[in-house]
Amino acid sequence: FYYFLVTSRPKIQSQLLPLIVRLGDPISLNCTATGRPPPLVQWTKDGVPVESENISIGLYTISESIIIMRSSVSDGGTYVCTANNTVGTDSYSVQVDITTLPSFTTTPGPVSNLTGDNINISCIAIGLPTPSVKWVRLNKTDSTNTTISNNGVLIINNSSLSDTGDYVCVATNIVGINTAQIPIEIKDPTEVPVLTKLPDCIPCCNREFSVSIGTLPDTTFDCQASGLPPPRYDWFVNGTNVSEINSHQYKVLPNGTLVITRVNSSFDGTYRCLASNIVGTSAVHFGASFTITIAGTSEDMVVLTRSNIVLSCGAHNDSYWKYNGSVVIAGEVQRDDGSLEIHGVNLLHAGAYICVYNKTGRLLTHTIFLHVQERKEPPYFISLLNDTQVLAGRTLSLTCHVTGPTGYDVMINWYHNDIKLRGTDEIFITDGNKTLTLFGIGFMWSGNFSCSAKNQYGISTSAALVQVHARAPDEHMIVLHNSIVDLDCSEFINEGGEGGGGGIMEWRYNGEKLQSREGYSTSTLLKLHDVSLSNQGDYTCLVARVVKKIFFVEVVVPPFIVEATNKSVILNTSHKNLDCPYYGRPFPLLRWRHNSTLIDLSSKYSVFHNGTLVIYNINPHTDGGTYSCTAVNSYGRASLSYEVNIY
Repeated sequence: FYYFLVTSRPKIQSQLLPLIVRLGDPISLNCTATGRPPPLVQWTKDGVPVESENISIGLYTISESIIIMRSSVSDGGTYVCTANNTVGTDSYSVQVDITTLPSFTTTPGPVSNLTGDNINISCIAIGLPTPSVKWVRLNKTDSTNTTISNNGVLIINNSSLSDTGDYVCVATNIVGINTAQIPIEIKDPTEVPVLTKLPDCIPCCNREFSVSIGTLPDTTFDCQASGLPPPRYDWFVNGTNVSEINSHQYKVLPNGTLVITRVNSSFDGTYRCLASNIVGTSAVHFGASFTITIAGTSEDMVVLTRSNIVLSCGAHNDSYWKYNGSVVIAGEVQRDDGSLEIHGVNLLHAGAYICVYNKTGRLLTHTIFLHVQERKEPPYFISLLNDTQVLAGRTLSLTCHVTGPTGYDVMINWYHNDIKLRGTDEIFITDGNKTLTLFGIGFMWSGNFSCSAKNQYGISTSAALVQVHARAPDEHMIVLHNSIVDLDCSEFINEGGEGGGGGIMEWRYNGEKLQSREGYSTSTLLKLHDVSLSNQGDYTCLVARVVKKIFFVEVVVPPFIVEATNKSVILNTSHKNLDCPYYGRPFPLLRWRHNSTLIDLSSKYSVFHNGTLVIYNINPHTDGGTYSCTAVNSYGRASLSYEVNIY
């Protein structure tokens, strides 16, 4: 008899379209192949073999599947199924893309600048696919001097007072929308420079230096001032600006400090610091002389931070000490035997300590060069949080004064009643997470606040009890965002102090004195223009420095929804989200409707915190039609509708 062997090349029967999968959703890929003899089926991802989850073997059919129950970003790529037998080969590929909702890597806090400044505000968002970023200004159209760069930077050129307001950064991709709100305040230059830091030796600075042969010391004079705009600094020696002196030994730092290198007695004279801006000037002058002596004996000492040490001067009780040629610094105490005690050594204590003493009519010196090394330990608090009480509606600010060994990052987190806090529209965590600020605080925030600081050596915690009490203003005013508000105190203008006869009226906002400028005007009638969230708080009118009336202004924002670019939507199994980015104050209640019927959240639907509606198990016969979202609070409502087709 004859025996015939029938063979055939492999043939892959199942074919898949490219897949777009949301991060965390399952992925299932199946590959079924026929052939004689039965083929060997194998999967690869981006050229690397992948283990199959399920294998089914028939007479001439082989089926293998890849099942990923919870997808991750690394699961995206090109998957290839290959079938081989002795006759030939067949293969097909499918592209899998993973998508994620936009999130922000960089969102600035409140911005404050002067008129005429050019402002650049970065709003960087990530997601899969890469989201687009745009800016929206609340309740106002963008001005002609406002542009947005390709990388999401809001640019305001030649800013003016009209640019003050609340701006929203909107990040969008096919998965959904995320938003971040940033208040911007533009101010007019209004403050004359006021000197805040001066040389500690005024009015006559006599500085002595003990140096080695062939060397000369450096010295500095402080001069810092506040002002709006920030002032510039000029230094003069004997009436001549140091910038005009033919010497590289004078240098003025940006903070106003004058640095003199290789100083000697030829630098004696009258010194003058001038701080100026477009509003005015402020100045200080003093005499300075420099004495240089040759150093005597010396030694080195190495200590750890936070140690208590004693520097010895050889029991010379008629001695005195200098630190780097100047007076000793905080934390140092000279004992009766002439030695110097230093409590709680820190890095600032490093330097040259010079003991000057009298021996047989001659002044001699002994120098100790102190080297300070960081103690390797968990973070420690410079000062602990304190229990505090605050009135409802005001601003609460807590600062975590913590430090640790240099070169080791300190990670700081804030907790309220053991629940970790994250930044929102009303919670700002700034200054490297060191400062926690809550605006318009309510009674729910009563409780324990704690700051947790962690480095590679351990964790330290400081806690405080915060109690929120009811406020009792004379008048509580609820006003709409961007409106005009009048606060009237004219009934008290004829009242004075104890002697009567009238007095000067002034206004204060959250305890700080108000000055007239665009945005509000002061008189017996305080007028607030274009009210924004930054205007919320206490306004107090005083006559002859006596409080007459307190107004509490609460700012509310009617709901608004960012308009969709495309209101006609086609949904399929890979696109099942409808976006509804909304905002308001108080935060609105959001409801979705399908063909005018209120949607009941269940296994069929879910709604994200940003308003996005997710539809599961899409049915082409029942899930098409009109979808609308409505945001409602006590001060208005806003709606957005989509026409949805299913295929």
